[in-house]
Amino acid sequence: MRRAICSLGLMLWVVPLWAATEVEERVVTWDDLPLAVQETVRLEAGDHVVTELEEATIDGNLVYEAEWRDGDLEIDITVSPEGRVLSRESELFDEDEDEDDGGR
Repeated sequence: MRRAICSLGLMLWVVPLWAATEVEERVVTWDDLPLAVQETVRLEAGDHVVTELEEATIDGNLVYEAEWRDGDLEIDITVSPEGRVLSRESELFDEDEDEDDGGR
């Protein structure tokens, strides 16, 4: 029973993130990031060069997104303004997709 309640609580928290209906994004610079976000991105990316920084509002919630490459992987993280990592994604880097996006 306890496990079911915990799973339900997690589902209730996760569903709004992927079922978002209103998303606004804008490209930002390093200096635009709150210090807590800078520290988290620096920690997560390590020595890798961050290739994209965005500020996003998802259903009224402000988040920051950072992207970098690690070998053949493209890594994306979403961070709260307080510096908490909300999500991590990695996928194989696709040069064709990168060219379609203007070379990000």
